[in-house]
Amino acid sequence: GVASGQRAFPRLSPGRIALLGVCALAVLIVAAVAARDEIERWSLQHALGSAFGGDASIASLHRVGDVTMLDGVSVRTPGGSLSVTADRLACTERGDEWDVRPSGLRATVTVDRLTGDEASIARDLAPELGVQRLVIHFAGAGVTFARGDARLEVANVDGTFVLGDRPS
Repeated sequence: GVASGQRAFPRLSPGRIALLGVCALAVLIVAAVAARDEIERWSLQHALGSAFGGDASIASLHRVGDVTMLDGVSVRTPGGSLSVTADRLACTERGDEWDVRPSGLRATVTVDRLTGDEASIARDLAPELGVQRLVIHFAGAGVTFARGDARLEVANVDGTFVLGDRPS
């Protein structure tokens, strides 16, 4: 090559350096927020799987104000005795209590696969999620009881589950 007296890279003015720094900082902040949501989604997915002793999945997590929205939630016990799916869970944290409002909630209880361990889910769910109390309000839920080829479908179930202790 031929050597020239020109610089390989042009000099940047202090204004351009500052602009590049601000842009880089903005990219880092966006990446950190996205990583935080992904880490929280994975953590909640792991806690749900641990409480059910089986598989759990959460398609996505995002926030709307102070409400954490979980989309495409599915949990299942190892033997398939109990599976629960929800289109969306809207979760609001209030200190040591979580208020959860699912939509599109469906549960299937496969009666001939029940082991007796399923009762521990109610006991373990709040501690696995790191809260003292979990309040789940549901409306229009569907529950299916299955045994072999027989199925009993119960639609439009409304209610509230309160799991754990009252926060101090």
